[in-house]
Amino acid sequence: MTSISLHAVFYKKEDPGGTKPGRIFLLAFCLGLAVWLPWFLCFYPGVLTPDSVWQTGQAMRVYTYQDQHPFLHTLMIQLFWQLGSRVFAGAGFSVSAQQMTNAQINAGVGTYIAAQQILLAACFAYILMLCAKHGVRRAWRVFLWLFFFAVPYNALYSVTVVKNVPFTAAVLTFAAFLYEHTESGQRWTARGRAVLAALGFLFCLLASNGFPAFVFFAVCFAIAKPREFRKLALTFALTAALALVFKGPVERACGVEKADVSEALSVPLQQVAAVIFLDGKISEEQLAEVNEIFDTAVVKDAEHGYRPELADPIKDAVKAKGNSAQLTAHPLRYLGLWWEIGTANPGIYAKAWLGQTEGYLWPHIGAKQDYSTEVMQNSLGITRNNLWSNKAIIVLYNFLTNFTKVYVHLWSTGSSVWAVLAGVVIAAARKRPRYVFAPFLGVWLTVLASAPVSSDLRYIYCMFLGFLPLLFEACGGSENSESQQRC
Repeated sequence: MTSISLHAVFYKKEDPGGTKPGRIFLLAFCLGLAVWLPWFLCFYPGVLTPDSVWQTGQAMRVYTYQDQHPFLHTLMIQLFWQLGSRVFAGAGFSVSAQQMTNAQINAGVGTYIAAQQILLAACFAYILMLCAKHGVRRAWRVFLWLFFFAVPYNALYSVTVVKNVPFTAAVLTFAAFLYEHTESGQRWTARGRAVLAALGFLFCLLASNGFPAFVFFAVCFAIAKPREFRKLALTFALTAALALVFKGPVERACGVEKADVSEALSVPLQQVAAVIFLDGKISEEQLAEVNEIFDTAVVKDAEHGYRPELADPIKDAVKAKGNSAQLTAHPLRYLGLWWEIGTANPGIYAKAWLGQTEGYLWPHIGAKQDYSTEVMQNSLGITRNNLWSNKAIIVLYNFLTNFTKVYVHLWSTGSSVWAVLAGVVIAAARKRPRYVFAPFLGVWLTVLASAPVSSDLRYIYCMFLGFLPLLFEACGGSENSESQQRC
C-alpha cells in the first residue's frame, strides 16, 4: 500500500504522452542558466581552490602535467582556457601564459566556467525532460528544477573549477540515457551506442574512482539485465578499453607524470598511523618498516600529526620522506605489512576507517558544510574580477550563508546516501529496475575505500543530485505494470 501511495504522490494518472519533451528541455535549460548568470557575474572568473589552481596551472602549461587530478579534465580546462584567452580575449597563439594580461587569463578561466555551467544545465534539463516524459507530476518537476538550479550549492559548484562537477554530470547523464533506452525498449542504434560509449568514457576518466565505479556498474547490469547486457557488452568493453588506453599510452605520450602513490592510499595509511597514534600492537621491526615510508614520530605531532577525519597530514609525511616509490616497487611486501598490523589491531583499523568515512555513512544532521567562494592566491595571474555590483555579491553571500544555516539542520552528505539506499529498497519492493542505482553506488563504495577526508559533498555529489530522480524512478510504474517485473 505504501509503494502504491508513493506512486500516486509523484505521478499523475493521465497519459503523459501529450508532453513535448523538447520544449521542456529548452525551458528548463534556459531558465536554469538565467538563474546561474548572477553567480557567474559575481564570482567571475570562477571559484578556485588550491587544487583548482594546481590543475589550472597545468592546463595553462605553467606546471607539468600530473595525474593527481584527471588528465581528461585538465585537457577540458585547457581547451576552453585557450579558447577564452587566446581567441575571445585576443591574446593570440604566439604568447605564453606568463606574457598574458590578467584580463586575458581570467577570460580563459571564465570561458571554462561558462562551458561547465552549460554542461551541467543541459544534464539537469535532460533529466527533467525524462521526468516529464514518464509522467512525473508537474509540481514535483518544478520542485526538482528548483533543487537543481536554485539550491546555492549547485550554483556555487557550477562556477567552481573542480573535477567533481563534470564527473557528476557524466554519471547522471550516463545513468539516465541507459535507463531511458533500456526501459523504453528502444533499439540500440549505432548512434545510441556511440553516445553511451562517450558518456561511459567520461564516467571512467573524469574522476580517479570513475573506472572502478564503471566496472561495478557493468557487473550489476550484467546480473540484473543479462539480455540487455549481451547487446551492450561490446560497447562497454570498448569503453573500458579506450579508457585504459587513455590512462596508459596517451598519458605517457603527453608526458603526464604520476602523482605520489600516497594520494591513492588515504585509508590504509590512516589505519597504520592510527595504530601508532593509539599505541596499538606493533613490533619494532614493523615500526621500522613503516618508518621507511613516513616519519612515525610525526604521527603524534599536535599540529602536523594524525587526524582521524583528514588524511593530508600523513600523506604529506609520506611525501616529505621521499621514499614512496618503495610502495610501488614492493607492493606485496607493504600489503603484507599492512595486513599483519591490521590483524593485530582490527578494532583500531575499523575505528580509523570509520573516522575517515563517517560522513558518507551516517546522516550527521547539524554537521558543518564547507564550501569555498574565493580565488586562492596564486602566481598564475588569475584574480577575482566581479562583473556585477557589490550589492548583488552581498545578496548572494547572504543567501548562501542563510541557506547553509537551514540546510545543516535538515540534510547532510550522509543523508543523500541514505536517500539513495532507500530508493533501492523501494525499487526492490515495487520490482522496479535497480541497475540504474549501480553507478551511484559504485561511486559511493569507491569513496568508502579511498576517501581523503571524512565528509565532503563533492565526492558523492552525484548522489546528492541524483537521489530525487532515483526516488521518482523507484516509485514509477503502476501496480500491475510489466515494468514492475523488471530488475
